[in-house]
Amino acid sequence: AVVDGNHAAIVGANGLLNAFIQNHPNAAITEISFDADGGQIRYDVEGVDESGKYELTYIYATNQIFEK
Repeated sequence: AVVDGNHAAIVGANGLLNAFIQNHPNAAITEISFDADGGQIRYDVEGVDESGKYELTYIYATNQIFEK
């Protein structure tokens, strides 16, 4: 099934990865996840470095990236 015919969610996911790398350049990415339950597209990226663990989320419906 096509979730996003215009691929805008994939562009958002790329933006999420770029934001993660920019905000945490020394962190190793440990997990990338995608969820489209209930029609809401969401990506999460997690990573760690010597200072701690980080998680950023991208919500397609609002085109927002936020850090948990």
